[in-house]
Amino acid sequence: MEMFKVNYNILDDIEKSHFLSLLRFPENVVIKKWNIILWWKHLTSVDDPEGMFRKLRERNLIVPHGHDKLPVQSKFKINPWVRHQSLWSFLQNEQGRLNEIYSQICQGDTFSRSLVLDEVKISDVFGLKSTHLRAVFNVGASYLNFGPQWMTNKKDLEVLQLGRWLYDSPKHHIEVHSEEFLKELRDQKYLKYLSLRGISRIFELPPSILQLESLETLDLKACHNLETLPNDIASLRKLKHLNLSGCYLLDRMPKGIDKLTQLEVLKGFVIGSYSKTPCRISDIANLKKLKRLSIHIISGAVIQDREFESLKKLVKLEHLKISWGVSDTRYIDFSVIFPSSLIKLHIEGFPGQNILEWLNKSNEPLLTLEELNISGGKVSSMNHDGNYLELKIIRLNYLKYLDVDPSDLRYYLFPSLREQVEKYLYFKTK
Repeated sequence: MEMFKVNYNILDDIEKSHFLSLLRFPENVVIKKWNIILWWKHLTSVDDPEGMFRKLRERNLIVPHGHDKLPVQSKFKINPWVRHQSLWSFLQNEQGRLNEIYSQICQGDTFSRSLVLDEVKISDVFGLKSTHLRAVFNVGASYLNFGPQWMTNKKDLEVLQLGRWLYDSPKHHIEVHSEEFLKELRDQKYLKYLSLRGISRIFELPPSILQLESLETLDLKACHNLETLPNDIASLRKLKHLNLSGCYLLDRMPKGIDKLTQLEVLKGFVIGSYSKTPCRISDIANLKKLKRLSIHIISGAVIQDREFESLKKLVKLEHLKISWGVSDTRYIDFSVIFPSSLIKLHIEGFPGQNILEWLNKSNEPLLTLEELNISGGKVSSMNHDGNYLELKIIRLNYLKYLDVDPSDLRYYLFPSLREQVEKYLYFKTK
């Protein structure tokens, strides 16, 4: 416990304030690193939120969730020592001290102007009278019933996290009584982060979303009822993160995605028929800042000749996922040229038998690839003639047709995995 205080006191006041902001969330809650970094980025002026997170991790103020020896950690918890009675009292006093400091220099602490929703059912009676809220986080509410003009007195909102985020668990069901409140977002000129992740009963995204001139993150992952997006989203010029993955009723992409030149993350890009997909892979190749991309191929998809070869133009792309929602091998009859910057590749639902043979058709060998994830589909063989010198992690999940000895994977098919003890192989067929 004393060591915890020592590690905490080494931090400067800004670092302490960022750590204390996490104490607003429930005890033992699992938090995703990516979410925290985005929130800090939108709510504060700190230059390096990822470095801030790393420093808290190094000081053991936040700890990994699950297997702490994995080379890549994405889920964390606050060190459980913080709930010890003496430490909790100490940290509450610290929060009061920092609030007083910031109230003198910037009209109130950024994090004190946040609201955490932790009731099972939320309606108009839960007392949102503040006109200066900058952030709203949903950590436990399952039923959201917002009446008319719910957003009227919240003109300063920068972060609106209504969707699920606690470990991204499907068990955390969230349902909205009506999607009418989305139309009121048109006046939120400061809103930078909007998450509706996993919320049911949202059938369409209204055009009012396009008036969010400051929006940088739009998270619609797993909105299973979502069928329609606005026709053209080019007006969201500041958008950096767009997540449409898991929206399985979407069968088209809106126009204007290729105009979002600030995009760094694009997940859930659907490839369908010509008529329903006006924006193609060759169009998003113009997004030179893109670092993460996921593509979903659906039934009826028409893939243009050499379309996927244009991926090589995404010179900053590090993470790529390609998934199939159809089991017909006709939908793998195309070649891919991967960008030389690629570090992580995830292939999901591959309809063919030998996925590595398909990957090796690329004119650009995956020499920089460090992590390869293969899940689902009809893969039955891992034989290959490729060169995967940099591979550190292989994850094989739900491959019920794959008949291979795990030791063969490590020692013969991917010899790079046996060279260093920090390299990992995950193999699960069910």
